[in-house]
Amino acid sequence: QVRKGISPTPYIVSSLILGLLFSYFQIMGWNQLTSEGRYFVGPGSNPASSFLYVITFAHLMHVLGGIISLLVTTIKSVQVKYTKENYLGIELTSIYWHFLDVLWVYLFIFLLVSLK
Repeated sequence: QVRKGISPTPYIVSSLILGLLFSYFQIMGWNQLTSEGRYFVGPGSNPASSFLYVITFAHLMHVLGGIISLLVTTIKSVQVKYTKENYLGIELTSIYWHFLDVLWVYLFIFLLVSLK
């Protein structure tokens, strides 16, 4: 959008909000797991629940890295630091988020197929 002279700020902020919502719902999911007696470690844990916590925590950490990147990109966008010629920060943030999307879809399909 920057190449077309359109402000990227609304799109970046939308992505930021969605990333924060994902993080919130991930934490709510962990709370649900613990309320069902599925723990990361301890007497009520098992390898499957521990693995679920590990993989979702790793994903959440990557999402938090993306949120930090989006915060920096949002600040620079509001300050009009991105132009038609200089928008590398937006491109790098976009590549990072798309990588997370592809990786998570791959892992979801892999785990779904491997469980059958």
